[in-house]
Amino acid sequence: MYKTIYLLVTAILFSASTLTAGSKINQYLIEELNKNTDNSLIPVYITFSNPLGLQDFADIPYDTPKQERRRIVIERLMSHANNSQSRVKNFLGSRNTEVENLEILWMVNAISFKASSSLIYALDAGNYAEINQINYDPQYPAEMLIDEVITPAPFNLLAPEPGIMLMNADDCWALGNKGWGIKVSNADDGFWWKHPDLVKGIWQNLGEDANNNGVTIIWATGTGSVVDPGDVNGVDNDGNGKVDDLIGWDYGTGSGTITTASHGSATLGHVIGDGTMGTQTGVAPWAKCMIMRNPSGYTQQISAFQYSLQMGMDVVTSSLSFKWYFNPKPDFSLVRLATDISLAGGMIHANSTSNDGNSTGIPHNISSAGNNPAPWRHPDQLKIGNLSGVIGVGNVHVSTDVIYSTSPWGPATWGNWSLWATYPYPILPEHMDYAYSRVAPVEMPDSMGLLKPDISAPGQNSISTYVSSGTGYGSTFGGTSSATPHTAGCLALMLSINPEMLPGDIDRVLELTSIEKGDPGKDYRYGAGRIDALLATTSPACLTEGVNGGSNWLINQTTPANDTARELVGLKLKNTTTPWIGSLKQLVLARSGTAGAADIEKFRLFWDVNKNNVVDAGDRLLHETNFDVSNQIVMDTIKFKITDSLRHVIVCAKTKPGATGTNTVILGMPNNTYFNSYYTTTAQATNFPYGSTLTGTGNNEVPVVFALSQNYPNPFNPTTVIHYSLQKQSLVRVKVYDAIGREIATLLNNVRDAGNHNIEFDANYNMGLSSGIYFYKLEAFSPGGNSVYFSDIKKMVLVK
Repeated sequence: MYKTIYLLVTAILFSASTLTAGSKINQYLIEELNKNTDNSLIPVYITFSNPLGLQDFADIPYDTPKQERRRIVIERLMSHANNSQSRVKNFLGSRNTEVENLEILWMVNAISFKASSSLIYALDAGNYAEINQINYDPQYPAEMLIDEVITPAPFNLLAPEPGIMLMNADDCWALGNKGWGIKVSNADDGFWWKHPDLVKGIWQNLGEDANNNGVTIIWATGTGSVVDPGDVNGVDNDGNGKVDDLIGWDYGTGSGTITTASHGSATLGHVIGDGTMGTQTGVAPWAKCMIMRNPSGYTQQISAFQYSLQMGMDVVTSSLSFKWYFNPKPDFSLVRLATDISLAGGMIHANSTSNDGNSTGIPHNISSAGNNPAPWRHPDQLKIGNLSGVIGVGNVHVSTDVIYSTSPWGPATWGNWSLWATYPYPILPEHMDYAYSRVAPVEMPDSMGLLKPDISAPGQNSISTYVSSGTGYGSTFGGTSSATPHTAGCLALMLSINPEMLPGDIDRVLELTSIEKGDPGKDYRYGAGRIDALLATTSPACLTEGVNGGSNWLINQTTPANDTARELVGLKLKNTTTPWIGSLKQLVLARSGTAGAADIEKFRLFWDVNKNNVVDAGDRLLHETNFDVSNQIVMDTIKFKITDSLRHVIVCAKTKPGATGTNTVILGMPNNTYFNSYYTTTAQATNFPYGSTLTGTGNNEVPVVFALSQNYPNPFNPTTVIHYSLQKQSLVRVKVYDAIGREIATLLNNVRDAGNHNIEFDANYNMGLSSGIYFYKLEAFSPGGNSVYFSDIKKMVLVK
């Protein structure tokens, strides 16, 4: 009784009407405080004035292993948040009877909790300079967050469902890729995870495996699967701040017991549905999904992203989004900060973008987090701004492959929302980067905004596990809610064969391999096009060269005893065609010589990171295979990322203690079929065969001058290689023209480092080319494109 009177008196003394000009209470929270006559606890979040952003992780090298990259990012974030928030956390702890559900959002340097009015006023009056703003944390109606379009219609159960076939995911399955080894988290309204099609794809948190039996789910037939009762012990075994999170987390109940809902079950089905009950609905049925129920909360969505990063997820998919017309409006910059951090940590998002068509009006149709920038900048995005971690997804009909009417129109705007309405949130300076013009005309590129969506995917009239109980499939599913998990499944397939791809790598490949739809290039309806899983996972052609130049790959031939990595031969690798990123699958080497089983234990393949032809600290083991008596060495399922920047790999022998140092091992690679990228892409034929002649170890990677060489072979049919060299880093454009000057193809339009480069022209990719004379032109500019360094043009002949 006395406590209640005290709180009411305090609330009167510290009322909204007495707030000073320096108050940090957001106007939406002021409105809630004025309505809070019974002094109930109000959901709030505090943002602090110095969050870490992308620029604070720019020192992490591109080739840092993803697991190490993530560890660095998380440690910095946690340390920074702890230092920034210590005084405020001490204050909240001193009044813990007025605080509930406190969570540290170290990802964005914020704190969310429920608090009494009196505590909120006292916090505002407490002279905490480190606080940026105290905000109301709205709980939106769940149906407003969901981006589904329901089109009840009869359908036949198919295996697989039509969206999977449209995007050619089933062709990836036929090649052995079903997403194995990849972890996807899903933030949605609830999940019927016991569905027979889903349960075997549910991620199991073995950090909470209290009884050490290797599982946190006990599988059963039908819908009888349960979480392992031996693991439910009320203890946070893995120390992540969540008790008994055996398969994920429910932000509505604050527990690991997941509430069921049909929408989330359908999005889950499009990632991992394995077809147990008759229809294969999941694009990546061998991936694993961590489930996160968000009933309606704003900071809960950010917390789900943080949880995903903390638990090592590769992909985050969410078909919940926050719209411009919400009241209160979303804090766009805070959510973008979270996906900026995802980008820094190597985690990629696929997010729905609303089903508002153009009803909200450009530039507000694309909702959050789908309106955040993608991890890679498409060349058609002429307005240059910053990157983030989100692929925003548009929705095509699974039968017609045409964009659905409710799929939202881009572009989006960033930083100038106050031109359309009062926008009471602070905006980070780095997020004021894609302004769209408030009035016509829109000037290019300065006021073009941000091109969105990024891609489109099958969604409308799809089939999934659209149920909250039982073993069926429900009615047809749709909207960007359906297109988004289709995309997430595709990302899982890409990562399964190339796990070290960073978000920028993934997005570049996904956009450049999408099927052109709508207006040419990246447009405001389809984005870069409709995704194709087979194209996105098929590696481009790779140019190989011996580490000593040309076909000379020899480093050593003898086998001294007790050498863990006796360097034998080495290759330089580089992709030369779009989309520039691929994955080495298999090396086959012919073997001869006097060394045998008494000399060699195994053969090893290393990435020679520093390119010095020696395996030393910092180099990475990619694959190893035991010695056998056959005359071939087969290294398969390697999964090594090849890019458009030169990389070196070395084949080594691990020798035995009794090895004879004068014995020899002679390796060869007779032709390009001995080198395969995923799935069956052979290397370019240039420089084959690789043999065993040692002619020196010169390194001619960095030339003195700019130069464009004659293509080889010439004449050619259908492929030829164009060699060029750059004196310094340049923006390079290589284009092909016919005999009367018409542009045939753009082979390259990107920044390249100083050094020797090759690019392949394949006449088969340009339908209708006939025999004749063609010209190729190279232009090298400063990286910003402001000045010309070099230009040259040469003739080549196609003979069919």
